Parts: sequence; C-alpha cells; structure tokens
Amino acid sequence: MEEKFKQIVAKNKNKVFNTAFGFMKNREDAEDISQEVFISVWNNLEKFREESEVSTWLYRITVNKCLDLIKKRERQNKWGKIVSFFGKKNEETKHLAHHYHPGIVTEEKEMAKNLYACIDKLPEKQKIVIVLTKMEKLNYKEVALILETTEKAVESLVARAKDNLRKHLNKLYN
Repeated sequence: MEEKFKQIVAKNKNKVFNTAFGFMKNREDAEDISQEVFISVWNNLEKFREESEVSTWLYRITVNKCLDLIKKRERQNKWGKIVSFFGKKNEETKHLAHHYHPGIVTEEKEMAKNLYACIDKLPEKQKIVIVLTKMEKLNYKEVALILETTEKAVESLVARAKDNLRKHLNKLYN
C-alpha cells in the first residue's frame, strides 16, 4: 500500500497543487490543501474501490477541501465585508493582491488579479467548472465524473460561467 501511495503522490502532486491554487490563489493554502488531500488519500486508500480513476478521486477530494476552507473562512469572517467598507483589509482582500496561477499565461499580474476576482464572483458550481476546464484543462467527461453529473450539465455550467465572466469583465473594463 505504501508503494501505491508513493506512486499516486508522485504522479498527481502538481495536479492537486495547481487545482488547489486555482481555488485559493495562495501558495500556502494550496500547499496545506495538497497535504490534506494526500493525508485523506493515505487514510482512505484501502477503501478506494477503483470504480473511477485515481485522478478523478483526487480532483473530487481537492475541490471539496478547497470549498470547505472557503466556506469556513466565510463563516469566520462573516463581518469582514462590513469591516472592509471602513477601509480595513480582511483576509479575502489580502489574497487578491498577489495571486498567480502557474497554469495561466498572462502578461500582466493585474489582468490575472482581475480575472480571478471575476471568477470568485461566480456561483460555486460555475467557479468549479471554470477552474477544472480552463485552468486544469480537464475535458467535460472528466469534470462530470468529478462532480458526479452529466457532461451536458458541465457544458451548460461552462456556458453560463463564460457568460457571467464576460459580464463581470465588461463591467470592469468598460
């Protein structure tokens, strides 16, 4: 089992980190989540029935860990947005200042910051499909397996996410 775990980590550590970074936009958070993902894999490897690909299982764990941390922070900082109106920076605004996803090629960090800010405004499922399809370059079938839905549903989510991103970006640049 130890050898199998080592192979999983070696083959997938960059995918897990990049996916976590796509959600969290912070190296430390992405590293922490990556560790949590592989701890979870270690603890559950014997239970993995191989009904899906290991990579699908890992993406599902990673997405869930990211969403859990985001929700936890939102609960902890429920008054953070009110405080930010008075000029104080909260945790959320600090993370937007310096983020860069290794999988995105942009010429200016400002454009990446604006894009991520717009992605963050998307509804949860739309955000997930954008990160997985556009940043992680997964196909609709893979995303459907991760989200336990149909390819058609993923296609629809991607289309709505693109429309919403377009609207948010137009507001920003027009």
